[in-house]
Amino acid sequence: MSNQDAQAYRKEIQKEVLYLIKNKLEAGEMDATRAKEISVYILDCFKAHEQMNKDEMYQKVKNFDVKKFPELIKITTIAIKRHLEDVRVKVGEVVGELIKGKKFKEAILLLRKYS
Repeated sequence: MSNQDAQAYRKEIQKEVLYLIKNKLEAGEMDATRAKEISVYILDCFKAHEQMNKDEMYQKVKNFDVKKFPELIKITTIAIKRHLEDVRVKVGEVVGELIKGKKFKEAILLLRKYS
């Protein structure tokens, strides 16, 4: 996975957070102080983003402090669902290759591990 993928992922998450903040501000469901707190938290989470790969960034998103920032639950949930789908696709590809190579036992073990 390239650093470019990681940076695209970070930008996607940050864009989703900005969209969430914008919508809540416009709906009167959040004040400017709360918007700033969330923004600072998100920037802090990704402050070392140049050194992080996509999996490390996913771990940050998965572990957002949703007790302090419950507004981020939806973003965290979506990120987890996307990640699980990515894993499912990758496992399917690997299982397909194992079956082509007649490595049935390994394919079954891999399927069991990720089922």
